[in-house]
Amino acid sequence: MQILRAPEPQSVCAGAPVTFQVDVAASAHVTYQWRKDGTAIDGADMASYTIAAATPADAGTYDVVVTGACGPITSAPAPLAVGTGPLVLAPPASQEVCPGAPATLSVSAIGAPPLAYQWRKEGVALDGAVEPTLLIAAMGRPMSLPTTW
Repeated sequence: MQILRAPEPQSVCAGAPVTFQVDVAASAHVTYQWRKDGTAIDGADMASYTIAAATPADAGTYDVVVTGACGPITSAPAPLAVGTGPLVLAPPASQEVCPGAPATLSVSAIGAPPLAYQWRKEGVALDGAVEPTLLIAAMGRPMSLPTTW
């Protein structure tokens, strides 16, 4: 028995599906047991193993033990990295602004550094507006500043 294709390392965003696959050449019936960090995964006994929606807890090193007539062989390890996006703790608040008055919008977020910011108005990026606080020096007419900037 021989492993023709070992599971491959993967990196996905949280919530994305992940499938590990192994292909073997064997002359007789084989069994599979997928493992995460050396521990068997209950019910993971096929040539592929799928995580429907990966979470940070799924990050680790996966391999598969394939057992045939001549005994078991273990695939090379395949690391899985699961990234998480930033989390907005406090979105910008809606405001009513008078003509000529300044306006300030702020957002508070956490996530893996470095965080990057880009303020938009009606879906269009505002040049140079790349900080967690946006200062509008003077509004030209009365308007509401929605939180959907």
